[in-house]
Amino acid sequence: MLASRSPQRRAMLERLGLRFAVRPSGVEEIERGDPRELALENARRKARAVARPGEVVIGADTVVALDNLILGKPVDVADAAAMLRMLSGRRHEVYTGVAII
Repeated sequence: MLASRSPQRRAMLERLGLRFAVRPSGVEEIERGDPRELALENARRKARAVARPGEVVIGADTVVALDNLILGKPVDVADAAAMLRMLSGRRHEVYTGVAII
């Protein structure tokens, strides 16, 4: 079970030849704190939210940090473009946490 709507995560599992279903968690992501810890904790929360006995569940979360600012998910195309302009040519960090239950 994949606890995510992400087309990129789905594509990765498909490339691995895995059979899976998608059950988005709908949990509200934590957006403050250490970016490494946030990515892992959000992944755990997503996996736990959809876990059922006997299932293997994969939860994942990606956090982008620029200086001390954690960038959330863009709300629309204009917001995404603004984020890309802000990141362009600047050193930033991208963390992905994965939790398997």
